[in-house]
Amino acid sequence: MAAEAVKGDDVKSVNSGAPSDRRRGSRGSLKVGEDVRRGSFVVRKSVQVPALTVVGKVFEDLRQECEQDEESDEDAPYHEVVSEAREVLGGRNAFKTFHEEWDAQLLIRCGDTFAGYRVVLFCPFFLRTILDDSDEMDRAFRFVMLSMDEIAMQRKYIFVYCYLGMDWSDPSLASRLRFAYDILPRRYGINLKAFYVLHPTSGFKVMLWTFRPLIGRELWDKIEYINSLDEICELLHPNDETKRAVLKRQFPLAVHRQDAELKGHHKPVVFGVPLRQMCWYYGVDFVDKTTGKMYPRLPPAIVFLCEALEREAGEADFSVFDADCEEIYRLVDIIDEGKPLEREMSPASMWCVLKLWVDCLPSPLLSFQAIDELKRKQVKSGDMVAQRNFLLDSFHNHLSPESA
Repeated sequence: MAAEAVKGDDVKSVNSGAPSDRRRGSRGSLKVGEDVRRGSFVVRKSVQVPALTVVGKVFEDLRQECEQDEESDEDAPYHEVVSEAREVLGGRNAFKTFHEEWDAQLLIRCGDTFAGYRVVLFCPFFLRTILDDSDEMDRAFRFVMLSMDEIAMQRKYIFVYCYLGMDWSDPSLASRLRFAYDILPRRYGINLKAFYVLHPTSGFKVMLWTFRPLIGRELWDKIEYINSLDEICELLHPNDETKRAVLKRQFPLAVHRQDAELKGHHKPVVFGVPLRQMCWYYGVDFVDKTTGKMYPRLPPAIVFLCEALEREAGEADFSVFDADCEEIYRLVDIIDEGKPLEREMSPASMWCVLKLWVDCLPSPLLSFQAIDELKRKQVKSGDMVAQRNFLLDSFHNHLSPESA
């Protein structure tokens, strides 16, 4: 550090000195000056900075500007698709037009890792019931694109692909996958920290190798195979058992069943399981997009059956006595195994299966004592507010431990 002392009367000459006096230092470097008053003197402090560092910084800024311009041109098709999706689906309220259960089954946001990376679960297995419906597949494609745009374009993230035997050779999937891969911005790959494939089979690995020429090296080097839920939860939250438990619960029931089968354990089911156990290990964090209210750890049967009933206007067709028995058996298997609901299921069958799930709980939600209390408080059949308050009080304060 160099210093030059100048008398107070000469301050003006110091501050208005020639550029060569203020900035030029020894050969190969630049001198950055700062004037500091010390009593009746002004002292100029100088820091020697290599000239190559300054020039390199200028060229780095220019390179970044050029990359941004190039990136904006290359990303134009992607932004057009995202903008069109928002416009077609209602602008800022676009997510309200999607099936609410897609947030809990198809593409799930699972918070951040210990390193601060956002975790995203993708389970295309839940598209299997709409593969033959081009309009629904387009809606699902828009949902995934809009959801990922809010993540991959903004921050670092980890992508977890749950295999579950999905056949990507199906034309309705393959064409959209190729289209998405062609238009995705480079920022997707830059922000991607890891791409984990959960429960891959040998056949899937061979299939992925056939796509190797189409996959960029930057993405290929980030692909890793994971064989169990415990392994991936330990990988993402190595020092936090509570966060590992929360992350594991956020995987759909179908993934838990696949994990148990590979380990040789009994596969979990929905019917006949104590409510506390169901909510703790497999409960779904559900957000009502109409009200914005969040309901944590709901039983999967409640979420998926009630959402399907709402879409089918099932509240106007409340009946459990005229449902088709074959459809009921099929729907029980679907709910019990965590599969995606079939389309065009009758409301009567869904009401019947929902009632059956409640009846199969190890202990009842409403005991005979609760019925007597309902009569004592004289809650009227049409008083919805009184009924709701009664149920809230019963569920929060009077359920037996096995049911709670």
